[in-house]
Amino acid sequence: MNKPHIVKFSGGRSSGMMLMKLLEGNKLKPERGDVIVFNNTSAEHSATYDFTRSMKKLAEGKYNIPFFFGLSIKHMKIQVTLINGLESLLTNW
Repeated sequence: MNKPHIVKFSGGRSSGMMLMKLLEGNKLKPERGDVIVFNNTSAEHSATYDFTRSMKKLAEGKYNIPFFFGLSIKHMKIQVTLINGLESLLTNW
């Protein structure tokens, strides 16, 4: 069975280059369930968010690969993950 690939995108240049190589090389497949995830720590530079939004638009628009934004609240003993408006509460993180 061909399992979905989950690509962690940091919002940096190296991560952007890796993602572009995967997209342009047709290594990510929407029919397999592949996704891209950006974990927002709320400490990123504003340019990181701009770049991440542009990569999301490209991945979803041109390549049909879902691109999710996650939100981490690390100073608490829980993590709340927001993905397309759905909330998942993870304890003991």
